[in-house]
Amino acid sequence: MTLDPQFTTLEFSILSGKDTREINHSHFMNSVFQQYERGEIDNEAFRHEVCKLLAVEASDQVIDKCWNAMIVEVLKVRLEWLKTLKEKYHVSILSNTNDIHISFVNDLLKKHHGLDDFSSLVHNVYYSHEVKMRKPDYGIYHHVLDNAPYLPEETLFLDDNGDNIETALELGMRTIHVTEPKDIPTLLANEGVQL
Repeated sequence: MTLDPQFTTLEFSILSGKDTREINHSHFMNSVFQQYERGEIDNEAFRHEVCKLLAVEASDQVIDKCWNAMIVEVLKVRLEWLKTLKEKYHVSILSNTNDIHISFVNDLLKKHHGLDDFSSLVHNVYYSHEVKMRKPDYGIYHHVLDNAPYLPEETLFLDDNGDNIETALELGMRTIHVTEPKDIPTLLANEGVQL
C-alpha cells in the first residue's frame, strides 16, 4: 500500500484546530495508536481516546475518515508482485495495523481489484491487532517464525521502518530496508529474488 501518515495528521488538525506539529509530537497519541495496533483497545475505545485527545466530539464515520486518510492507494503492480513471489517462495505479510484500517483496505481491494483481502496473494497474513503484538517487539517476529516453514536465516524481511529492520537482523534474518517502494524489484534482484 502507499501510505502517508501526514494526511491523517492534517485531517486531525482540521478536525480539532490543533497544529499538526502538536498532533505529531503528542506522546499520548502515539501511545493510543500503539495500544490500538496491539489490539489492547477496540474500535470504540480508540475513537473515544482520539476524540478526548483532540478535544472534539465527532462521529465514528468522521474519526474513521480522518484515520484512514493515510491510506493513499493499493497499487495493482504491487499485488502482482505478491502473486509472482507466492509462486516461487513462501510469502507472509506482517503488518502493524488495526481493525479500522484493515476494513478500509479490504473495501479498497474489493472495489478496485476484486479481492476480499490479501489472503489469496500470500501464504500467511499476520496483523498486529490480531496477534496482540507489534513490530519491532521481538514477540511478533517469534510468532511468525514459530508458525513458518522456514528458519530466520532463510527469511528475507522487507520493511520501511529502520527499527523493524534492526529487530529482524538481530534475529538472524536477511533484510531489505525499503525507502522507495518502486525500487523493490531491484532490491529483491540484488538478493537473488526475481519477480
